[in-house]
Amino acid sequence: MKKKPNLLKLLILFMGFIFIQGCNHLPKPKRNPILEVEIDLLLLEEMATLLRLNHIMLTRMDVSVTDPWPEILLDYRKKSSGLLRFVKKPPSGYRAYEDCLLRQLKEDYSFFKIYNYAEYRSIVGGVFGGLGGRLTSLCPYGTSFLALKLALDLGRRIEHTKLVMSKLPLTCICPYPKIPIVSPDNCSRARRSMSQCTFFTKSLETNFLSFMRKPNWFQNWIDVPVEKECLHQVSGESKNPFIFSKERHFESSFYSLFPEDIRLKVIRADEEIRNKELKIEEINLKLKGNLSQREEDRLKEDKSEVEREVQRMKDRRNKLLIEAYRLVEERGFGNEENLRLAIKLKNISDYVYGNLKWGSISASALLGKVYLDVSEAKNIKKENWTKYLAEYAITGVATETLRKRTGIICARLVSLPVNFIEVISYLIVQRNQINTKRQYLKRYIEIMSKRYPHVGIKVDFCEFVASAPHIAKIIYVSVPSARIRSGPSKTCPVIAGARLGDALTVLDKEGSWYKIRLKSGVIGWIAEWITSVDRPEIPRQVPKAAPTSREVSP
Repeated sequence: MKKKPNLLKLLILFMGFIFIQGCNHLPKPKRNPILEVEIDLLLLEEMATLLRLNHIMLTRMDVSVTDPWPEILLDYRKKSSGLLRFVKKPPSGYRAYEDCLLRQLKEDYSFFKIYNYAEYRSIVGGVFGGLGGRLTSLCPYGTSFLALKLALDLGRRIEHTKLVMSKLPLTCICPYPKIPIVSPDNCSRARRSMSQCTFFTKSLETNFLSFMRKPNWFQNWIDVPVEKECLHQVSGESKNPFIFSKERHFESSFYSLFPEDIRLKVIRADEEIRNKELKIEEINLKLKGNLSQREEDRLKEDKSEVEREVQRMKDRRNKLLIEAYRLVEERGFGNEENLRLAIKLKNISDYVYGNLKWGSISASALLGKVYLDVSEAKNIKKENWTKYLAEYAITGVATETLRKRTGIICARLVSLPVNFIEVISYLIVQRNQINTKRQYLKRYIEIMSKRYPHVGIKVDFCEFVASAPHIAKIIYVSVPSARIRSGPSKTCPVIAGARLGDALTVLDKEGSWYKIRLKSGVIGWIAEWITSVDRPEIPRQVPKAAPTSREVSP
């Protein structure tokens, strides 16, 4: 039986052909080849940084059922304008936060400090204008608009992720609408404690370039760990005590949701698939070079063999996943805590996958732009570089001298296409991996929710208050009863109670609030005015006097 053609696919191909033909008849915008290469280099740095942040998030950041750092990541993504949404502004409460992120972006990437990108975008887009300009921005000669939009939105996402992951309280740098403000004293102490955390204290561009000058730079850039002391310290007493490993990050937490008899098999299968997929991407990278026909045919044959092997591995892993679903559903593997953890991990995977999905689509669309830009820049004679640099100052695009940038551009120009493909390839592999885990979590939650229909996680943004260094001391409750809250504000929910004379271990101080630990292990916040350094006298109950002869017993 013949398979019917997919009319939707045929329609998309036809519309794509019409669109490409239309691009050929459009006037070419006034592009500056040097600045176009600068945009490409910026996108390369941002995508590589996004991949490293994802890797740190999945393999180093502790996960707690009660700490809301994954929800804060998602909250901003839902409120932000999105990677490919041209017309959508965030709510008014988040605009000040976005402005602050842009200031951080200028500190991390010199591009945003040196160039007036809005001015250049108006020059490039002047040929088109309006909605037509946005559509034609997808043409090979009109991708500057799309590239600048992607660089700006991706940069904000990177800055937001970096702020949430850092041990330095987020509001010390950029006030966030739903998180309590941290006092200046606390911020100063936290900054002093991060002097050795170069990933967070130095600019992202400086960190990136220090790796790029070395061999095998990209894999080293991804794999070099960030010290856990530099990362956000999760709050709450529940730090996944049921995990089979000492680690409490996403990866170990995810595999703890599998039944023990197939857990190690799934871990091994995922690792083997990852290695093979990276090998495929390496072959794709080699195929982009200038090869003889014989060498090209050999690489294509090797690629086909590895792809068949990967498919066999995926088939075996799918059988393991089906078996895992059966064990969870039929044997009742897992409990309420497992379900809460799965929901938390699903939120993390949603955030990572969302960024990677749009990033990979956009970057793949811009690959043709990279080849075009490099080709144009190579054709510029050395004596004409001065002319292009002077054009920046005349149009107001550049805000400072660019002589130093010339050497940087020339040094990275030749390897730019290869590096771009390498980063995109890894991005696609990481996207596929996290999506596989995301789908398992989604199915796991569906199964477990039938057993525990009322179980969920309560998101309290007051829990997200990063701790600065402290000297532990003891204080006492000085009132008959006190409320322990989840954050340093009366608006934060009550999570526990304390009585007169109860000893509390001080972990931190925020304004007129103490962050304390109860004897039970619960961590929360208490107002300073209802505590004292000295233990208060607790009145003893006075026994009732014996009845006299005049009193009548009941």
